[in-house]
Amino acid sequence: MIKDGVKWEKNLGNAGQESMFIEYVRISRTEGVGDKESTDIAIVLLDQAGAGTPKTKAKAQDVHLNEKTKALIWEHRGKMHEIRCITKEHVGRVRSLRYFTVVRDLQKQMDHPMEVSCPSWKREKLQIKEVAVLLFW
Repeated sequence: MIKDGVKWEKNLGNAGQESMFIEYVRISRTEGVGDKESTDIAIVLLDQAGAGTPKTKAKAQDVHLNEKTKALIWEHRGKMHEIRCITKEHVGRVRSLRYFTVVRDLQKQMDHPMEVSCPSWKREKLQIKEVAVLLFW
């Protein structure tokens, strides 16, 4: 989808303002997609697709748009909705995988004494039965 976004951007040309795809690329690269690990993956995908870092945020200009360009902008908008939905789904799946990996790893340790540290509570050598895993979104 991101490779398609690069193609749409080339086809769209100057629409008088920053396109939704360029905005997506800029925000993904500067602010992230809501999760550090997911952002790192998104940046790799953007790089592989050839979606470079936008120079600056485009300023609105008075540009006369013909009907064909307006139709392309509308189509572009629909495609960007798909990309954002896929990105949101990806973030959720990365977080879920991280959660289930931690739970699985803790379950594997149940038969072997293990000590866990909790820097937030400044506690060392917690027994496995004292450990809880929370899922934060």
